[in-house]
Amino acid sequence: MMMLILMVLFNLTGCEGYQWQVNDRAVYTPPSTLIDIQATDFALRACIDQTIKDQNITSANQLTTLICTNAGIVSIEGLNQFNQLEQVNLANNTISSVSGLIGMSAIVKLSLENNDIKEIQPLLGLMKLTSLNLAGNSALPCEGVAQLSAQVSSVYAPEHCTRH
Repeated sequence: MMMLILMVLFNLTGCEGYQWQVNDRAVYTPPSTLIDIQATDFALRACIDQTIKDQNITSANQLTTLICTNAGIVSIEGLNQFNQLEQVNLANNTISSVSGLIGMSAIVKLSLENNDIKEIQPLLGLMKLTSLNLAGNSALPCEGVAQLSAQVSSVYAPEHCTRH
């Protein structure tokens, strides 16, 4: 009898992703993953979708870390639906606008290294930001980088802004 119980339990451990029913009534329904991603860029959406699957995320506020390096991302519009993101790495893409970060007040660490960022005004509203990497953004105006450096404790500026 004990062996039968152990066999049943062993077989059920691989079934946590399935709904269990008894007499056509659900007794367990696993949480579904978040699938309504509002991002307009296909590459960003694909990266978010993969992260959601990898971390078994079921709601937007559970996503706190996003790493989408070398992903072919052009636009980050719609990323702000994940307003609990604390760490975001979008290095080595072709992003030119950071307006998709407006309202993302939880971000502490942000890497936009090696992109095509041309304006940084939206970054000034990220009040919890402590680490920002803007290296490799050759079109970025240095005046804005200086303004951010006064607000953020650790800023890696593009090379053209560090030459004296």
